[in-house]
Amino acid sequence: MMNKRLIITGLALCMLVATATGAGDTFEKIKKELAGAEFCRMEFLSILESEVFQSVDTTQGHAYFAVDGRYVVKIGPDTYLYDNETLYSYSETQNQVTVERLAPSQARRDDVSFVTRLDDYYETFPVTPNAEYRLVKTVQEAESIPDSLRLFVNGESGQLDRIEFIDLNEDINRIIFLDVTVSDICDTAMFIPQFPDSVETIRL
Repeated sequence: MMNKRLIITGLALCMLVATATGAGDTFEKIKKELAGAEFCRMEFLSILESEVFQSVDTTQGHAYFAVDGRYVVKIGPDTYLYDNETLYSYSETQNQVTVERLAPSQARRDDVSFVTRLDDYYETFPVTPNAEYRLVKTVQEAESIPDSLRLFVNGESGQLDRIEFIDLNEDINRIIFLDVTVSDICDTAMFIPQFPDSVETIRL
């Protein structure tokens, strides 16, 4: 679950990035569009490369973010839903959902805190303007998020390209963005948890 939670942090970083890049910078334009949107949908490939096991695993996923902090992230058979009160972690393979009630102040504390407070956790350094950026964590107490990230944008298309980071297992994580769309309309029904009646529920 740790790798997937780190993927969620990587995805959510694209929702709100307050950095010191110039006004004409492509990344600046992208983050303003994403931060101002009522709703954002992302389609992506999650690539996990393990040097220890000499393996590469690729999983397709979708992420949906509301401007108020709610989100749904689907990675393969697993779904993570946060409705601003409770985090649901659902495994289709095990037909099991873990339910953890979190107040907004608690939810901002670690994994998804940067969704609305990225400046409190990272500082951004342009490596190549309009192409590559490095984000470095400034709050070491936030142990569940990567210490640093590399983010790439396509300067010609003005779209996100990918992010890369090393997780706690020292595996290389890459998130390749296939499609990113924003909208002024948010379907709130998608943030209502709906799981099979037969699901096993574990409450933390």
